[in-house]
Amino acid sequence: MVGNDVVDLRDADARPESFRARFDERVFGADERRAIARDPDPLARRWAHWAAKEAAYKLARRSDPTFVFAPGRMIARFEAPERGAAGAVVARVRNGRLELPRPLPSGERVVALRSFETDAWVHVVATSSEPDWEAIDVAVEEIDPGTADPSAAVRTLAKGAIARGLGIEAERLTFGREGRAPTVELDGVRTALSLSLSHHGAWVAYAMGLPVEAERPAEAASVWNGRARRASAGMGRA
Repeated sequence: MVGNDVVDLRDADARPESFRARFDERVFGADERRAIARDPDPLARRWAHWAAKEAAYKLARRSDPTFVFAPGRMIARFEAPERGAAGAVVARVRNGRLELPRPLPSGERVVALRSFETDAWVHVVATSSEPDWEAIDVAVEEIDPGTADPSAAVRTLAKGAIARGLGIEAERLTFGREGRAPTVELDGVRTALSLSLSHHGAWVAYAMGLPVEAERPAEAASVWNGRARRASAGMGRA
């Protein structure tokens, strides 16, 4: 399973002048607030913590529809960031973990995090506590929020990325829903692919978890693993 969230750092609501101390005290734990204050890039770090909570919530809701979003009780912890390679889209990649307020039906209470960061956006992906990052594909794309429908744009982004990753025609893919979570159908049949969509401001983002080998569509080819490796290293579109 995966969850993801993107934050437009240039959106008015994400700028420091919009911050309220009471909000931070309510949604970030004391350790998180200290980590944000000490970070060389506190703006990106702040929103990485927020996006981690949103991404973990989307993941948790997949297996537990009664899971309640309680950001102050969802504590994210990140390791020191890795720098992107020269010329890479992503400037920083942070790995981390988040503790949920209660266990999921699987018994897991901790999820793994990966935060992709630029000067314009932060994109965080959440997955199981024993992550296989090479089986997760991600992409981020800019839109014109004044003219584009972000919900339609993120679905177009995801459909194109999934089709390329599986080596198939995009027309064979459709999206459905299970509760609030999107699902992926191939030729009208629901797949085991785990899809998460997000948008904020001028950016749309997606994350896709490839199922275990036995459940993978027959069309899944080596191109998928190549895309996932680049994304997990911060070298893909995200």
